[in-house]
Parts: sequence; structure tokens; C-alpha cells
Amino acid sequence: MSLAETLAAAPEGSEREMAALVAAVASRLGISSPHAESEGASPYAPSTIVLQPAGLEHGARVQARALARSHNGAGAYKGRGRWLTAVLVTPSPAGDWAVCSPDDRGAEQVGAYNAYLRPWAIEADAAASAGLGSLAGVFAGLGL
Repeated sequence: MSLAETLAAAPEGSEREMAALVAAVASRLGISSPHAESEGASPYAPSTIVLQPAGLEHGARVQARALARSHNGAGAYKGRGRWLTAVLVTPSPAGDWAVCSPDDRGAEQVGAYNAYLRPWAIEADAAASAGLGSLAGVFAGLGL
């Protein structure tokens, strides 16, 4: 399942329920002030909160789980408003994802948040080929 599909499959709740969930998880992880990041400047742009323990380094194997999402549109403005999605990223020896940089091969942005993950298979391939990834065979053929 892609990261976008994971986020879209999050259960829906109210803004109040979302705030309580984010506060509880952030408290457990020791995050003092979780914040959302938006896709754009519009007040209707989708937003994402990524909750992850401190110290996850590039290449760390993780599991990404969409906790919940909420929509703040109400009243006469149904359909307007913004979606807010909370995502939990935790270390996992069986995780499907790896922490990466935006310019890494296969990198996917976590919603609108400034965090990037890529499939673990790509990370394992890059690590096994000393960072050359799919070009390792070319270098081997050149004797480099």
C-alpha cells in the first residue's frame, strides 16, 4: 500500500477527537508541541501532523500508520474546510518504510509534512549496493 493510500484510509473523527488523540500520542512520545504542516497557503489546504520519536535517523526502518483524520468544514460551508491527518511513524524491525531525504530514490512526502519515507526494499537495495542502488551493476561492469 502506498503512503498516500495509507493516509486516505485513516478513520475519520471530529476535530475534538483528533486534538485529544494527537495530544495523548505526543505526550507518550515526549513531543511538547506537535504542529501541522499544510500543502499551501489556503486555509482549505490539507494538513498533516507527523508524530515520531526523536532521533530517527536517515535509513531507520519504520512503520507509518495513519491514526485519524478530521475535516473542519461545517454549517453552510459543507465541503469547505481542510482535512487534517495525523500519522504515527515508529521504529519497527518489520516496518515497510525507511526514513529518507526528499532527493532519495523512491522518496514520498508524508502528506503535507516536511518528512519523507521510502519503501524499505529500496533502502535495503541502496544499503547493499553502497548507495549506488540500481546503478551498482554499471559500476561493477566498469571495474570501478
